[in-house]
Amino acid sequence: MSHLWCMTFCLLLTQMRAIPTGFQQVQFKKPTANASETAGPPSKGLRNLQKWSFDNHPIGGLPPDASVLTGKWEIRAEPDAPSPRRTLCQVGDAESPFMTLSPTVYSDVVMTARFKIKSADPLGNPTAGLIFRLRDKNHYYLVRVNSGEMQGNLNIYRYWLGQRDLIKHTNWPVTKGRWYSLKVEARGDHILGYLDGTLVAEAYDKTYSAGKVGLWVKYDSFTCFDDVTVHEAGPFTYPQE
Repeated sequence: MSHLWCMTFCLLLTQMRAIPTGFQQVQFKKPTANASETAGPPSKGLRNLQKWSFDNHPIGGLPPDASVLTGKWEIRAEPDAPSPRRTLCQVGDAESPFMTLSPTVYSDVVMTARFKIKSADPLGNPTAGLIFRLRDKNHYYLVRVNSGEMQGNLNIYRYWLGQRDLIKHTNWPVTKGRWYSLKVEARGDHILGYLDGTLVAEAYDKTYSAGKVGLWVKYDSFTCFDDVTVHEAGPFTYPQE
């Protein structure tokens, strides 16, 4: 009897953990020892550029085709904006404010954005991030920088069923009040995160193969973005040995 109960319980547990139809089982590969040697020529094979500078859109509004999932996002004037003077800022209060920029679905993609973390809760973690391969509000990838008081970092996450899974963590200095450039390259299962042109984090994950792109911050962050670009990307080409 106890043997039959054990078999039933194990079968139920397996069904609860099953991956829904349409999603790939996560398969991790061991990152190479030196990420900077494996990135290949950056941003090769790009096509079909989409760009948002926000300068031609009204203050207080949103870009056409943008969709807010959580938080309050609006176009604001910032005197020091990289492309003067309008930016897109998150100014509301939500657990993890994020939005998509267009309905376009990308597979392999290169996305860049300028950002400035203006303020945050003194006890919080001021952040800025790029989301990509978004299936819905509960399933996507995120490359996020954090300018916490103790230690800045750049992390790569996977959101699955609304729960965040850390794929790669890298300590890296990030401060509030200045503009940075954040970039992600996702080609196949290979994901690279750059800050100000420097490769900071590298990861491998096969969960999502395509989806929308957008912007993300943490609940306590007042963060502005400018000069967002998105390209379709070709496969990586690696240096010949």
